Amino acid sequence: TKKNNPRQTQRPRAPLCQNFQKGICNRNADECNSTHAIIEDDSITYVTHIAAHEAPITHILFHNTLMITSSRDGKVRTWDIKTGTKQDELSIEDANITTLFLHKNVIIIAYHTTTTTSTTTTMTAKIKIPTMSINFTAHDKPIIALASVGNLLVSASEDKTVKFWNITKGGSQQSHKIVLPHQVTCMSVWRQLLFVAVGNGGIHVMRWEKEHQAETTLYVLRQQCGRGVVNSIHIWPTEKDNGAMIITASSDGGLCIYSMEQHDQLSSEVFQTT
Repeated sequence: TKKNNPRQTQRPRAPLCQNFQKGICNRNADECNSTHAIIEDDSITYVTHIAAHEAPITHILFHNTLMITSSRDGKVRTWDIKTGTKQDELSIEDANITTLFLHKNVIIIAYHTTTTTSTTTTMTAKIKIPTMSINFTAHDKPIIALASVGNLLVSASEDKTVKFWNITKGGSQQSHKIVLPHQVTCMSVWRQLLFVAVGNGGIHVMRWEKEHQAETTLYVLRQQCGRGVVNSIHIWPTEKDNGAMIITASSDGGLCIYSMEQHDQLSSEVFQTT
């Protein structure tokens, strides 16, 4: 019997998108329906590339002329923004750093470590403040986000809790804890309002009451578009009526934009989807 020549039976390759050579698209031309708007402007110039870490970068902060990066390699590094040169480094042994937070010029680091024995695996999520020599266990699972409300540090974790901490030179003390029905995926704070997204797609909107050191759940905002998990929340203040725009990004690639008016009189009627 005569064997078929693979070269004769191979299907012809479909032409690639016209922007393949420009590094913008790697799809076939007949699969691509994007116009790929390209900025042709001399005002945007490539500067440099920095091999910053040996593992995925988890967070970036900016402070004055410094860029601060954290990574799963257990290192926090500072960089000169203009030159791209490394200025300093902090290393935490066997740590997976998940996020950073800058509060009153103080860098706060959230990380977790895993200890494995012959029978069990234990995870410990900690918060470290190097300049204050503070390092304490905060959660049982990775910390997703850090923020501040008033003088309190706020940590949100995959263990379904949001915790408030009094941080002093003598150490840390838990002030309050919120237990949520699902795993926390992200958190954002604006003024005295906390926006905490959880695994079922809902966003819990809470107001922190300074006088009573407690939170009041005002509303559970359900995603009005898309079915993915919310993994990022951004608040954009507006001049009208002391309100804001709330932008949520979800795992299905969608964005939801909500308008919020009069945050000091927040109720369920305040939110409108756009």
